[in-house]
Amino acid sequence: MVVRSRSLLSTATKAYWGKLGIDAQVLILLLDSVRPDPEIGEQMVRPLLILICFAFGFQVDANARMDVGSWKGAQLIDYDYAGPARRDVRKIGPGGGQQTQTSTWDGYRCMTGLDSGTNHDLAYGYDDLSRRTFKQRVHDSGLYDVYRHDRASRLGEIVNDSQDDLGTGGSTVTYELSDETSRLSVTGQGTYNDQAGSGSVDALHRYGDVAGVARTYDDRGNLTSDGTYQYSYGPWNR
Repeated sequence: MVVRSRSLLSTATKAYWGKLGIDAQVLILLLDSVRPDPEIGEQMVRPLLILICFAFGFQVDANARMDVGSWKGAQLIDYDYAGPARRDVRKIGPGGGQQTQTSTWDGYRCMTGLDSGTNHDLAYGYDDLSRRTFKQRVHDSGLYDVYRHDRASRLGEIVNDSQDDLGTGGSTVTYELSDETSRLSVTGQGTYNDQAGSGSVDALHRYGDVAGVARTYDDRGNLTSDGTYQYSYGPWNR
């Protein structure tokens, strides 16, 4: 049974949820995040949600965005925003020991920076089509990962650990793609061979083998073996 958050919300009175201090919008977001297996059903959602609500506290701003999150009454995370949708500052941790993570954006709402201090400081660049062209690890000697795209805006090449945003030095990984955007090969990371042996993957875009190692799938298209590990899935293909 798929949980329908709004219908479930309508069965609980406002007073009931008000005692928990849970905003209606936050409640909907929480319910949408809970996906029980079909055999468990909807009866498990409410007690699980109540446990979450007693441990965590959530507050949203006037635009229904996450504002403050707390754990057992102590503030744990705090968000600030630049404009209607872009997160500007996120503070993580209790009280004065919070770690501040600051995001910067350009006029096209593309993230240009993500700074958490000396341990994590990133800068991003884009071309005129808003495709990401590089990521600079400022905290890691200022090295760059440079991204190059083909005419169809598909990622065709990555230069790792480059000295600049032009791709000087570093190691290059090249992707070969079919006309249907299936990945056929990755230079330096093994070769993806097609399932049918005719230069394209099968109808579900599955690879027959990677670097000569066969892969198998179930009737739903889920990977069941990569030659090393075996995988099994539940009713939700998880």
